[in-house]
Amino acid sequence: MENILLNLLEVSLGASVVILLMTLAAPLAGKKFSAKWRYWIWMLLAIRLLLPVALSLDLPRPQVSIPVPPQLTVEQDFVPKAEEESGHLLGVPAVPSQPESRIVVETQPIAPVIESESHWTPSGLELLFLVWAVGAAGSAVWQLVTYLRWQHEGTVWNRMVEDGDVLNLYYDLCREQGISKFPQLMQNKRIQSPMMMGLSNPTILLPQIEYNEDDYAVVLTHELNHYKRHDLWYKLLLLAARCVHWFNPLVWVAFALCGRDMELRCDEAVLKKLGGAVRSDYAQSLLNFATGYARLAAPLAFGEGDTGKRVRFVLNWKNVVRFYGKR
Repeated sequence: MENILLNLLEVSLGASVVILLMTLAAPLAGKKFSAKWRYWIWMLLAIRLLLPVALSLDLPRPQVSIPVPPQLTVEQDFVPKAEEESGHLLGVPAVPSQPESRIVVETQPIAPVIESESHWTPSGLELLFLVWAVGAAGSAVWQLVTYLRWQHEGTVWNRMVEDGDVLNLYYDLCREQGISKFPQLMQNKRIQSPMMMGLSNPTILLPQIEYNEDDYAVVLTHELNHYKRHDLWYKLLLLAARCVHWFNPLVWVAFALCGRDMELRCDEAVLKKLGGAVRSDYAQSLLNFATGYARLAAPLAFGEGDTGKRVRFVLNWKNVVRFYGKR
């Protein structure tokens, strides 16, 4: 129990250093490194946070042998009784034999031992472990309840998309990206921007607002990139790491930064597919879908968040490509 807690604190402390460096270097990294690399760094960090095992090298220890001196034994000559008597006959005085001694040991009656009731008193580390376990379990339960509540509300308000033009556009985009199993496409009037949700049954949700074809093409391509990369499972990994390290505020910061980088990575994929000439149109589409706020919030979903950061990224995308070349 104590070893688990100490290893957990050691891993959390090491990850905090990486998160702090990533946070401080974010302004520079956003211009010089693509979101794809930050995406993989966050994933490796999440995996490390879920493996609270101390990484140490078991080097062979040198064996030192200390020589032990031989034991000295003293032998005592034994004179038989016959030789003793013969010596007396020869005029040699015999050594008188010692009288046999007897040792008497007096035993005292042993008093019965009365067992007293022992109360378990946890140590400081054990108390910390219990606090951590309660916090981790509570965080996990809170995330699960939030997701189930959101899923229940989604099933109440979700409606099938009936616009034939939007459906045809959606199926064409799925085929272009090599997706054979299409995720469901539905509308929800309680959201103001598109999003994707569902682990076992992924669903792309669109607000019940009429937009032009270009806006739908941009946002559907973006959400399909989330689907192809299994980003919902990636986000589940991040949520698990946040539940385990709920006490570390830097892990919560990493969760937010990683969610932003996942969105930026999909923006990169859209711009790479459509070309840099559509930067202004893509930025305008992001603004069009960010006119309202989402009245539903789920821990395992992707929405059009951090619009200002994404718009600046889209408008400066050409500069990033020029610095690193074509990706």
